[in-house]
Amino acid sequence: MRITNADYSPLDVLSELLSYTRCSNVDTEDFFQDEHASHDWLTARWADKLDVVLNSFRRLGTDVYEQQHIRDYGVDVRLTFDHKSEHHKVGFQLKSNNEAVADSRPNRTGESMVAVLKRQAFEAAQRSGVTDWWIVLAFDRVKHAKKVQAINAELLSGTTLPIRITVVDPRKAMAFLSMSDQKIDAICTLLLCADDEVLKSAQSEVRNMGSFARKFVLSHIGDALNGERQISQDDIWSWNTVGDFDDEKAIEEIRDLESDGFLIVDDANAGYTVEPGAYPGLCALYFEGRVRHELNPKAAAEFMERLVDD
Repeated sequence: MRITNADYSPLDVLSELLSYTRCSNVDTEDFFQDEHASHDWLTARWADKLDVVLNSFRRLGTDVYEQQHIRDYGVDVRLTFDHKSEHHKVGFQLKSNNEAVADSRPNRTGESMVAVLKRQAFEAAQRSGVTDWWIVLAFDRVKHAKKVQAINAELLSGTTLPIRITVVDPRKAMAFLSMSDQKIDAICTLLLCADDEVLKSAQSEVRNMGSFARKFVLSHIGDALNGERQISQDDIWSWNTVGDFDDEKAIEEIRDLESDGFLIVDDANAGYTVEPGAYPGLCALYFEGRVRHELNPKAAAEFMERLVDD
């Protein structure tokens, strides 16, 4: 596919990914524990997830981005890229649950987390040369809710530094850190290639299906493209064992799949042969996943489904 939304930079895509949060305050309490409470794990994981975003640009022919896992003058992870004739330097400073716990101890010695962040913001602006500085709060939002409020108040409105500061809430940080690479890849592709002809064709194919047909096709077209093309009547009706679909409506939609050529009745009328070529847009997305994204058959089918299933 091709990039049709050239306005999106890696930072814009990251902002969109962070907006996909479905995490609650309580979720962060459970997530940022044990290994996930460590600053080392957090920094490495954030860099890895950023690299998945950058790989989407590289796969689509835009190989001008880089990120470094480096700790230097208020920056844990650095991202640099060229966009619209401008060179952007972004620094990420990450705060772990272990750091939040240490900051909350009554016998704490040394600077508070807020004071440290103010100093690191100054260092990032004066010595790291970044234009954007993101504070990623990756800790328990239940126990440290006041800390989140204080950081937002002091860093977003309490500084006059010549850099743009963004604070990432723990819920958004958790959502991104826990997101699978395949999901990040699919969302990036949707954002960057929204008007690509192949993607729009595949989305149109699915949009014209009923709910039973859509679930059936998306669950079987990948297997069919991988050689598993025979399906029995019993296999089809096993979909409705929990009563998700109205039987009469499902029968009507099966006939639609026959009319489209996706289901071909076998000679004994005991089952069907699945013909994936009836939906060329979906086939193209599957092989986009297999070839460009180097996914295995199961992951390619999931990639295809994420791109078309609302």
